[in-house]
Amino acid sequence: MEVLSAQTYGARLVVRLLMNPGEPEWVHRPGDQQRDLDGLPVFGDNGDPVLLRGSAVPPDETGRTCHNCRYNWTVKEVVLDGLEYVSMTADQIWELVLQMHEPDPVPQTIAGLSGRSN
Repeated sequence: MEVLSAQTYGARLVVRLLMNPGEPEWVHRPGDQQRDLDGLPVFGDNGDPVLLRGSAVPPDETGRTCHNCRYNWTVKEVVLDGLEYVSMTADQIWELVLQMHEPDPVPQTIAGLSGRSN
């Protein structure tokens, strides 16, 4: 986790956190519709959208020329409202952010629910 920015707006403090700083900056998201060199969606011969199958990015790609590239950053905001936060030091705010941050829960399948209909 890394702090991207921290701003105070009177009694409101907003901290933007980068949750995955060690991951690649640019990726292809499997399942997104493929885009051509002009950024237009690609369709197959049958008219169905052509989807990206993997996350591999061409070497040295920065996302400036590849319309399929997307940031892989996960950014969260922590908002602290109240006058008690105004006088806190950066170290105190960091400790509070660490206490508040909880990892995203791992998705769990609910057995027997998928596929039901009325």
